[in-house]
Amino acid sequence: MTRVLLLALMMGGCTYTVTVTSDVPGARIDGLSSGPSALPVDVTVPWGPFVHRRVTVTAPDYRVVELDLGTRTVRSADFSLFNFFLPWRPPSEELSVVLVRDHGPAGTWTPAELGLE
Repeated sequence: MTRVLLLALMMGGCTYTVTVTSDVPGARIDGLSSGPSALPVDVTVPWGPFVHRRVTVTAPDYRVVELDLGTRTVRSADFSLFNFFLPWRPPSEELSVVLVRDHGPAGTWTPAELGLE
């Protein structure tokens, strides 16, 4: 029981870093505590069950992408490994957001948009 309590206390303050990138120039991320920011950006996310960090990625003439950074796949084993052996470097992950052009309704695309010209 003592080990479980110790592990729970150790994991309570754990965070990990997600680097959000995109190939689209002018892409922005919204929903961060620091306010809107241009990509690429490093986001610190607390780790834990049921933790949600919802953000929105936008760019002019592209569809809006909504993400939940709290559901990324960082395992508890990563934290225990890093806490004991590399406490100065928390786990991190890179997320590349693919944005799709906002063309309008289907059937209204021009041949140039389809790459036929």
